[in-house]
Amino acid sequence: MNFFIYIFIGAITGTLSGLLGVGGGIIVISALVLLFKHNPDIANQMIMHVAAGTSLAIMIFTASSSAYTYFKRNLINWSMVLHFLPGLCLGMIIGTIIASNLSSDNIVRLFTVFLFSIAIFLFFHQNKDLKSEIIQHKLNSSLSQKVLITIAAIGTGLISTIFGIGGGMLMVPFFLILKLNIRSASGTSAFCGLPIAIIGTILLTISGLNNDSHMQSPAGTIGFVYWPAVFVIASASMIFAPIGAYFASLFQPKTLKRILSITLVLTAINLLLPQGSSKHQMFALAQQNL
Repeated sequence: MNFFIYIFIGAITGTLSGLLGVGGGIIVISALVLLFKHNPDIANQMIMHVAAGTSLAIMIFTASSSAYTYFKRNLINWSMVLHFLPGLCLGMIIGTIIASNLSSDNIVRLFTVFLFSIAIFLFFHQNKDLKSEIIQHKLNSSLSQKVLITIAAIGTGLISTIFGIGGGMLMVPFFLILKLNIRSASGTSAFCGLPIAIIGTILLTISGLNNDSHMQSPAGTIGFVYWPAVFVIASASMIFAPIGAYFASLFQPKTLKRILSITLVLTAINLLLPQGSSKHQMFALAQQNL
């Protein structure tokens, strides 16, 4: 039954990614946490860790496709990539250390705060006309800007590893602040999402293998990565992403973003419900009947 649920998660993720142009990590991690909460083969204190590792592994496939598309269109600012990657890697190492010392419940609480923040941003964000021409932005070599980029990169890597997301919602606004145009910002963010996915998966695999709780995990799990879910969700997501992109022109982006924001709020509320509450049990039953 979980096989079909994974297909459903991948289909929703791919479709929304295509429709809204957002990374699928925020959707995948939310769905996996809710699903893993009712999987007796996963230790309760490791639910968020396995969800994060699995989400990052899924992004290896989806981010590769996205990064290649932007690469072909010459929409990656390589100067920014070179400035951003060192801090990104450092942040991911720090994030892995922090995550390994936090319980799943504490990470879920932090994640719900993050979900609420993203939901508020999406609900009230207004699209503005931005120049679509490719503008090659040369970075200011001043020390203050280098420090700012490093801090932003460390923060992105840290948050991405703890929550199992690609960081696009953090990187794109930051790159726009640095005066990259929207296409270059999106392309650079998409490319940076690939090392986040690869390095994050490796770090959480190693961290999981060194954690005693990995002994209580379903077959196919290596460290904190549940590979059966990875392959099914990634495949479905990559199939449905072009479909979402095709239908994007038929819907108002503002309406879609608000629907997504409401969905994220409901997800955050559900994550905060005690596992034994009647409402949460009803949600679990609904999932089993999908």
